[in-house]
Amino acid sequence: MGDLLGAYSLIFAAITALYSLWYPEMQTYFHDHDWPPDVDPVNIQRQYVELKQMRSTKVIPLFIASIGIAIIFLPTVVSIVNDFFANGISFSTYDPIKICLLFLLVLNGFLIKKIFDLNSEIHGYLKQNR
Repeated sequence: MGDLLGAYSLIFAAITALYSLWYPEMQTYFHDHDWPPDVDPVNIQRQYVELKQMRSTKVIPLFIASIGIAIIFLPTVVSIVNDFFANGISFSTYDPIKICLLFLLVLNGFLIKKIFDLNSEIHGYLKQNR
């Protein structure tokens, strides 16, 4: 179980590091540019291309990686939750590694939600300015 936690932590740290590096750039993009953009067709086309590239090279890969992590570790987490409901709360069977796995999955869920929201915002803009 400890190796599993180590693997999950390492993968989650890598995804979180990429998110931490890219998210400020993505948010800065929305704040530094006219948002929504002005009516100049040249600016609209330029921003459309930039956002489409940002979405395909940063947002979607992060989303897929985060979903992949959740899917890979979901069976283990489901068995941990089943054990909890079967045995109840007991300090004699308390396992901090299992709790850490649950905690990481919850954090991963928040990351997925944040990336999904950002993707939705970009998608709405791209759909509006086709």
